[in-house]
Amino acid sequence: MPTSEDKPTPSDIRAPADLATSPPDESAIREQKILFKVGIKERIQNMEERKSFSTRIFVLVALWLLAVLWAIVRHPEIPEKVQLTLIGSTTFTVVGLFGAVAKYLFHHKDES
Repeated sequence: MPTSEDKPTPSDIRAPADLATSPPDESAIREQKILFKVGIKERIQNMEERKSFSTRIFVLVALWLLAVLWAIVRHPEIPEKVQLTLIGSTTFTVVGLFGAVAKYLFHHKDES
C-alpha cells in the first residue's frame, strides 16, 4: 500500500525544461520567416498557374465546341445518328475534361 511518503509534494513537481519560458531563438525566427516567404511565393505561383491553365482549357473547350458546330453546319449531309454521336459524346467528354481540370485547379484544401 502506498504511504504518504510516496505521494509527490508541490515542491517535487516541476515543469519540463522545454516548457520553460525563454525568448525565442533567432535561428528559429529566421527559419519561420523563410518558410513564410516560401509559402507566399508558392501561393503566388499557384495563382499564376491557375490563370494560365484556366485560360488554356477554356480556349480548348471553346474551339472544340466551335469545331463541332462548324462540322454540323458545314456538312448537313452527315447522317443524323453520326451528328448526335458527335454532339453528344465528344462534347460531353470535352466539357467533362473542363470540369475535371477546373476542379483540380480550384480545389479548396483544409489548411489547419
